[in-house]
Amino acid sequence: VTKSEGTFLLWINFETLGISGLDLQNFFLEKAKVLLDLGSKYEEENSCFLRFNIGTNRAILKESLKRMKNAIETLEGK
Repeated sequence: VTKSEGTFLLWINFETLGISGLDLQNFFLEKAKVLLDLGSKYEEENSCFLRFNIGTNRAILKESLKRMKNAIETLEGK
């Protein structure tokens, strides 16, 4: 096994949001205009995880993260 020196894929656990699966994916697509891959696409028990591809330029990455943060804040405000 070789230690990884870098990656362009993040696995993010959104369990604390209380939504999972397609609802979670659709939430970020509709509220943040960010498409993330379903964790359950890779393993069934990963329904609260989304895969985030960060292989892009810094400006796009920052904008995506800002949109995701703002979307999450709409949930917390309810």
